Amino acid sequence: MMIVMMIFAALANGVLVMVSRMLNARLGREIGSAGASVWNHLTGTIVMLAVFIFMGGSDLNLREVPFYAFTGGIIGAVYVTFSNFLIPKIGASKATVLMLAGQICIATLIDFLRHIFKNPVTAVAGIVLIITGVYLGEKNKTKTD
Repeated sequence: MMIVMMIFAALANGVLVMVSRMLNARLGREIGSAGASVWNHLTGTIVMLAVFIFMGGSDLNLREVPFYAFTGGIIGAVYVTFSNFLIPKIGASKATVLMLAGQICIATLIDFLRHIFKNPVTAVAGIVLIITGVYLGEKNKTKTD
């Protein structure tokens, strides 16, 4: 039963990510990609501070956290800004597929470096096919427009 709950939670999270991307992209068209990213992170910070306080929020020892762990916020800000820029330009589906391809690329590299699998050829071939498919779709789109 727990695995079913995890599957639904992951699917719901995917829906939330896509809705968030679309709303941020719309805001990005109105106020610019960087402005939309600032607004996204400002409102997210306020909401998460409220959640943190509501959940008891007293166990926060930042001195024990390695410095590089804080770079996730920087990467997240860049990610949101790129999404706000890309989605209006190439569409939600192509942007999502390419972002997933990027995730697969880094996951494949990490797994390869950690010796989790010995033959990354099929993963690399899949990545190449994804990127080629999106490129051909975009190229055909510009020819028919």
